[in-house]
Amino acid sequence: MDVIKAHRELFEIIKPEIYKFGFDTSDYQPHFCSLDFKKKKNKVINHITLQFYNDSLGINALQGRVILNEVNDILRKFVDLKVNREYETLNNFEFKNLIQKDIKKLNSISKYKNKTDYSFDILEHIEKVVIPFFNFYPDMQTINHNILNTVPIKDYPDWIHGQSTLKILIIMRLCNNPNFDSYRKNKEKEYIAFVNRDSTMWQPAYDTFLSLIKYLND
Repeated sequence: MDVIKAHRELFEIIKPEIYKFGFDTSDYQPHFCSLDFKKKKNKVINHITLQFYNDSLGINALQGRVILNEVNDILRKFVDLKVNREYETLNNFEFKNLIQKDIKKLNSISKYKNKTDYSFDILEHIEKVVIPFFNFYPDMQTINHNILNTVPIKDYPDWIHGQSTLKILIIMRLCNNPNFDSYRKNKEKEYIAFVNRDSTMWQPAYDTFLSLIKYLND
């Protein structure tokens, strides 16, 4: 089986169906065996990534992510997003177990079903799990209220990956979260402890943190 050709065929079947959910941008990346779909509404981008194994039609990963442009507009002033590729603000951590369960089920049938039926099984999973994730977190205020004001601080990085401290500070400030100062103070203590342990490694990150705080407080 020509795996790349088979992945592309799946992409062509899935693409118009995903577009029915309002997604209007798509990309197939053969090198990563992945299909990407994006939808932009106001200042929020919904991003779906479907990645296959490089030797079969089995699914390696299926992820939904929310990108807040307002957060990235500030973050890129302090972090090179092109290098770090930390564009996504929120990932579907809440649905991780359900997604993995469905992926296991889909992989068990990937060898036996024809491509059309298999594609619609994948789409059924996306509609059942990934689309509701986007509906639960439609904007920055919802993320601030339902995660930053609800989830324990130690669990924040499970939801917000990559430069999580900086992203969280930006969201808190833009949403006038009353916990901004206490969170800032706690994170500053952590940075100082890390700098005292290894200044060569941590001083640049601490400097970036301080620069962001100054920007957010001006």
